[in-house]
This record gives sequence, structure tokens and C-alpha cells, in this order.
Amino acid sequence: MLGYTIKQAVSDATIRIMAQQFVTSIDNFSYNNVAMQIKIAGLNPIRNDPNLTRIFNAKVAENVELINYMRDRYADSITGIVSRAISNGDGTGAITKAIVNQTGMSVRHAALVANDQTGSTIAKFNQARHQAAGAKYYVWQSMEDNRVRPKHQMLDGTRQKYGDPNGGDDGQTPGEPINCRCVASPVFSFY
Repeated sequence: MLGYTIKQAVSDATIRIMAQQFVTSIDNFSYNNVAMQIKIAGLNPIRNDPNLTRIFNAKVAENVELINYMRDRYADSITGIVSRAISNGDGTGAITKAIVNQTGMSVRHAALVANDQTGSTIAKFNQARHQAAGAKYYVWQSMEDNRVRPKHQMLDGTRQKYGDPNGGDDGQTPGEPINCRCVASPVFSFY
């Protein structure tokens, strides 16, 4: 009953609205970010087009799926904790400790997913806007700190081609790999 209650606590419609608001805020950030990047070239970023709509809808669906998965997994885990505790004859202290531990792990996992989804969504929107503005290439820029993974240290400052399956990090642009904090700076050719 506890698991069912957790799963029903937030409706699918509410989850979809939350995901849409999240992706909308990232889209707005991308628009402003790309506007600053390409302003020097005298170009304007695109606000809307079919490719951006496709990215938006795909990212909303992906986030709804992730939220539902995490909610269901958390509910099932809590149900399992309570069931095992009852079967073992554990008291409320043991149940509380197990639930607090599980909740902490779930919160950390949710933070990882949120950070990852933010980075990968920004990367997709920025790439679409860069390419729509005429950039075929980008420069890979890392955060240049001790948290940058070795492969991204090697890519830092290199010129990469959008859409190259052998470029970047196994075909992925900055921000797409899990927990990547790197960014792509567009390269424009006007000749």
C-alpha cells in the first residue's frame, strides 16, 4: 500500500508539466547563451523551428520517463524495506534508518540525473542553434579543472565537426556524455 501511495502521489500530468517547465527553462538558457556566442558574428539565434521542437518534445518525453522510473524504483525500494523489516521482526528504528539511507541514495541519484539531463539538453539545443546559424565546426572547451576527465582534457581547445561520428567523445558533443560540463564554442566561416 505504501508503494502504491508513493506512485500515486504525483500525477502523470503533473510530471509532464514539471518536465516541460524544466526543458523550457533550458531552452531559454540555450537561446540566451547562443545569442551571446554568435553576437560577435552579427547573427541571431533561432528561437523556434521544427528541429528545436523535435528536440524539446524528445527531451520532455525522456525526462517524464526518467522521473516515473525513479519514482517507481523509490516506491518499490521503500516497500521492500518495510516488507523485509516486518518479516525480520525489525523495529521502527531499523526501518527508519533503512528508509533514510534509501532516501539519501535516491536524492543523490536524482541530482546526478538532473545534472546530466541539464547538460545534455543544453548541448542539443546549442548544437541545433549553432548549426542553424551556419556553424559546421565547434571548439571543445572543458572546465579546465581537476574534475575534467582525461579524454576531455585531450579534446580541450580542439576543433571538431558537428555530426562527425568519430569526433568529440565517440561522436558526442560537449555536454552530452554523462556528467560532462564541457561546452561547444561555434566556429563560423564567412568566406
